[in-house]
Amino acid sequence: MGEQTPNATSEDYRTDRRRFMAAAGGVAGFGLVGSASARSGPTSANSQDGTAGPEAPPLEVVDEEWLSDRLMEYTFDNPLVDPPYEQTNTRVFVPSDYHESERTYPALYLFHGGAGSAADWTTDDSGPGPLQNYFEADIVVVMPDGTDGWHSDWYNDGAFGAPKWETYHVHQLIPFIENEFRVRSNRQSRIAAGFSMGGAGSLTLGARHPDLYAGAYALSGSPYLIDYSKEVVESGDWGPGMVGRLGAWGDPRKQETRWKGHNAQYITENLQNTRVHVAVGDSGPVEPTAYEFGTELVERLAAANVEHDFYVNHDRGHSYEWAHQDIERLQDDFLEVFRRDPVDPSGFNYRSIEPSFDVWGWQVNRPALTRETAEFLDLENVTADGFTVTGSGKIEFVTPGFYEPQDRFAVTADGHASSVSPGVVTADDGGRLSFTVRAGPPAKPRGNVPDESAVSDSKTVDISITSR
Repeated sequence: MGEQTPNATSEDYRTDRRRFMAAAGGVAGFGLVGSASARSGPTSANSQDGTAGPEAPPLEVVDEEWLSDRLMEYTFDNPLVDPPYEQTNTRVFVPSDYHESERTYPALYLFHGGAGSAADWTTDDSGPGPLQNYFEADIVVVMPDGTDGWHSDWYNDGAFGAPKWETYHVHQLIPFIENEFRVRSNRQSRIAAGFSMGGAGSLTLGARHPDLYAGAYALSGSPYLIDYSKEVVESGDWGPGMVGRLGAWGDPRKQETRWKGHNAQYITENLQNTRVHVAVGDSGPVEPTAYEFGTELVERLAAANVEHDFYVNHDRGHSYEWAHQDIERLQDDFLEVFRRDPVDPSGFNYRSIEPSFDVWGWQVNRPALTRETAEFLDLENVTADGFTVTGSGKIEFVTPGFYEPQDRFAVTADGHASSVSPGVVTADDGGRLSFTVRAGPPAKPRGNVPDESAVSDSKTVDISITSR
């Protein structure tokens, strides 16, 4: 794809554009900078303890206040993120004509850096900031609390439970906003973006939930690679940001698969229908790491044929000053994404470590894979005519409503019906097919591998669905 030389002459707002269009958007990041009743949620990748998705309770509003004519702040009671917070805040910034018009708007979910808060974007006055000084696009901007949560439901050394930041941000906050504000309730009208930890989180949420976000924008935030993470933990020379990562995904030396499953570097192919923007520099003590891992990420995006921009300014440091400049210059880019036609996901690829998940209308369940066990399942070229699956054990599928109700279909694996049950399926009243694929023995711990990590001989099976 061509590389930008690290020592190339630096220019303000130098842009290295590398666009790769898709055929048809595991969390780690930096997070070292920061300031001191709804409908059922969207159905996408479920959390690792099975309580996410439509079963997430509605948010309970305990306070709401218009801080200005365009800026609202909500306070929620939410046991899913208690601890660390008994209450969380979300700020919402609306377009200038919001109160006078009857229009509907797209939404930008804008995440703060580590140790920050919902107030950061509208109180930080570095660069062109705060946000209300410069943001004039007709977009509703949603800025939630996330502390050092890494946009994940935490592993908590195998205990799971709160905090469940992924469940909050995906399955509670999105439906709340779409119920309370005049925002459009579709994928093409949502973008995730953020600074530092929030940038890494936008990539991870975009990759784990590609059917929810049309774009993922990482500003000085890119996920760590697993070997680097292991070395940092092994050395003991790490800061408070790593404490959150260990809570979220465990020790990377023992929980490598769990780390990878929450890291966009290792599930890049999930973003093939998503617009990705990575902005980095290499000045100061922190930003060079963002540059190093951002460079690695865009190489993986290119290899996976993901549309992306790589924006490099070598004078850039790791601060909101640069992040504000990013958001200011990206307003037209956001609007261009929102104007696009909805994507056709036919032929999509998807990787997940979850025991069960929904993506692009497909429901997948691995009953033998418990929340304590992390193992990748790969879906490739998924269409109404079939797909390729790589995994182990029994895998249960429910398709979207592609088919004529009551019509019958033959489902075969590698040309045979012996690994599929039932081999002939009748579409239900919603046009869905339900069947099970057996991909060899389920994953089991082996030798010195911890119980929380799965080890198996994954099997690749080609599934064909044909009318009878």
